[in-house]
Amino acid sequence: MVHVASDRSRAQALTTFAKLQRRHASLLKAAQADVQEVDLGAMGVWHRLLLGPAVSRIEAEALCQKLKMNGLTTACLVMPR
Repeated sequence: MVHVASDRSRAQALTTFAKLQRRHASLLKAAQADVQEVDLGAMGVWHRLLLGPAVSRIEAEALCQKLKMNGLTTACLVMPR
């Protein structure tokens, strides 16, 4: 999985996914969103936007690199499923 954003709500994370799909259509046409809720204590509850499926870590790293080359301004982190 590739972590591309964190938002305050599930709805915001899904809106971010839709924007990324439009902005990076050629790279994300087959991507699926997985939103995971994470309680970070004093920092509050956040919703991680993960993209997948990636068959391997190498494939996920390649996707991050392509997204960055295509103008992704947020962090792109490879995460285990």
